[in-house]
Amino acid sequence: MKALAVEGKRIGKVLDQVLEVRKIIERYEELAAELLAWIHRTVGLISNQKFANSLSGVQQQLQAFTAYCTLEKPVKFQEKGNLEVLLFSIQSKLRACNRRLFVPREGCGIWDIDKAWGQLEKAEHEREAALRAELIRQEKLELLAQRFDHKVAMRESWLNENQRLVSQVQGVGLGSGAKGWRWG
Repeated sequence: MKALAVEGKRIGKVLDQVLEVRKIIERYEELAAELLAWIHRTVGLISNQKFANSLSGVQQQLQAFTAYCTLEKPVKFQEKGNLEVLLFSIQSKLRACNRRLFVPREGCGIWDIDKAWGQLEKAEHEREAALRAELIRQEKLELLAQRFDHKVAMRESWLNENQRLVSQVQGVGLGSGAKGWRWG
């Protein structure tokens, strides 16, 4: 009876380990799928090269991109690291039980995540370069608009001054009964 009880405990312990590893594997697959979905969605968003048609709009887009890089991406990078730790933990538990190692399903392995992460970083680099180029372009356009506005103001001032002078000359010519004045 005692031997059966010991064997029962051993079998229970093995089953507990199997169930624990199964839960960890399910958690890994769920987290890997979520991270990969986020990466693919983010690459799609970042790859969009449509920019606002104003300096302030592009500046806001650059600020949003910077916020993504400093707030959102580090959290996902940490999740990526946690997945690697989780996979290592799964493999260690399986080795300890002399079981065959876990192979993540197609497209959800660490190497797949690393590949997708590389595509994300490439898209980020291209987005940042394009945003900076668009910012420079918008700054140049803003400067040209300011120069144009300045020239318009100068022309308007010149026209207003000439109209005032013409009005004065006409007023002087008409008011003095200028018979001796010849125009043109």
